[in-house]
Amino acid sequence: MALIAAALEAAHQGLKAAGIDFVSGLPDGWQRNLHERIELDPDIRYVPVGNEGVGFSICAGAWLGGRKPALVMENSGLRVASEYIARISLGTGVPVTLVCSYRFVRYVERLENIWITGVPPQDIALMES
Repeated sequence: MALIAAALEAAHQGLKAAGIDFVSGLPDGWQRNLHERIELDPDIRYVPVGNEGVGFSICAGAWLGGRKPALVMENSGLRVASEYIARISLGTGVPVTLVCSYRFVRYVERLENIWITGVPPQDIALMES
């Protein structure tokens, strides 16, 4: 399931508004169209990877080279990248913006999701689409 148009636009424009000019990531089913859109953006250098830890390392190198990087990944990619984040970013202070998908348990009632996560109803609607 890919991001819906409103979420795709918000994510892309948010990266641009933050001054992000370098993005790495491992495309997944939910964010595939975001990766594709970033890759076509002439203002952002996009480097796809096969592992989120490698993507984080590439972003750190990009920052050392004067770029403003972001790593786009699914939520499980955060676990994969955690060792790299701890050693590189926490150890040296190299900043990398992380953009992670948020997946929630679909069988929980909508009202319970809002109560448990604190996610506003309009955001729940974007995630369910």
